[in-house]
Amino acid sequence: MTWTRSVLAVVAVAALALPITASIKNMNLYEFMEINHDVLHGKVVARDTIESAHPWEGSIYTRLTIEGESVTTGKAVREQVVFMGSHDPKDRFNHSEMPELRDVRIGTEVVVFYAIEKQITEGGNPEGAKLAFNLSSTYRVERGFGEPVVIGKGSFAFPENIKLADAKSRIRVTHQAIEADRAAATQKLGK
Repeated sequence: MTWTRSVLAVVAVAALALPITASIKNMNLYEFMEINHDVLHGKVVARDTIESAHPWEGSIYTRLTIEGESVTTGKAVREQVVFMGSHDPKDRFNHSEMPELRDVRIGTEVVVFYAIEKQITEGGNPEGAKLAFNLSSTYRVERGFGEPVVIGKGSFAFPENIKLADAKSRIRVTHQAIEADRAAATQKLGK
């Protein structure tokens, strides 16, 4: 009986000692764009917060108004994009995955990837909000050596700093590849 308890104790300790790992998939630009609706380049011209019941009652989202262009279409836009959390102390709602404050200040030039989140309808979005998932969705643009540079984040779309012109080119080429792959998949299903 004592021997059985000892074995069970050793097995239990060994099971608890095994490292439990979780991982976040490090996506390349193609994979990241597949889960997003569009990519914007422009300046943050306004910022405020809205309250939502998604994913739970009382969730706070920061809403950015961005004036610029859709990188995938080249069309001029003025869009509102949200991300969960707030840098405003009065909101008392932040988390580790929201963009840094310096990335979303009014006047900051940004490249933002967003998806449509149909469950966030507050703030005048009856079809859903344009959601920047996390800090990897918002990239600050800085002027360096006379050229605008997208500041890389070590993962996702731009792991390293990249010239803005090169980033836009990669986004457009990737968007075209995704659209071609979707068309081929649809055609294949139609046969």
